[in-house]
Amino acid sequence: MNGAWHSVGLAILLAAGSAEALETSSSLAVMISNPPSADYLMKSCTETEHTTNIAIRSVDPAGAVSNYLESLHKKPLDITEFKPTLLQGPRRGTLDQISGNDATKNMPPQIHISYVYTPEAGFLGKDRAVFMVEYQGKHFKVVIDIHVLEIVDTHDSSCPARDKVIKLRKPSRVKSKESKESKESKESKESKESKESKGLGSN
Repeated sequence: MNGAWHSVGLAILLAAGSAEALETSSSLAVMISNPPSADYLMKSCTETEHTTNIAIRSVDPAGAVSNYLESLHKKPLDITEFKPTLLQGPRRGTLDQISGNDATKNMPPQIHISYVYTPEAGFLGKDRAVFMVEYQGKHFKVVIDIHVLEIVDTHDSSCPARDKVIKLRKPSRVKSKESKESKESKESKESKESKESKGLGSN
């Protein structure tokens, strides 16, 4: 079932009387064909298992970037400002997009987009999904390794303790820099040749 996609009805049941009750909906996770260039590359990891528990099967690229920036800047951020899109889906399972709205405050609904991964029947092993997360004009390419286990043990994780983030040099900037260096080198060479030519003429 490589690259299979489907949409299923999902619901998150929260405790009665919760002040932060959410309205949720699911839809087909759609891949974009022409993503913008990434400013950063994030390598993340999550564990899941064959279960009806949606929380365990959650894949949250926006949350991964938000948590990283919150720990970096030591301040809380608005998760709804992080906009994820799918670049590459998993090979051994399906992915559904989930939108959660805070329906309890007197303001327009705030959307937090995340995903739910469903592994193939009987599959145990590693899968992967790739996303682009946009936040305040910056783009994070988020590669999430998905470890499908028999039972998720929160005390003995197979994932690295921390996500890894690398700042990328955009091709356009690299090309511009190389072009500038090439131009300066050419001008220097022409100047040197001109001086040598003048020297020969004076002899």
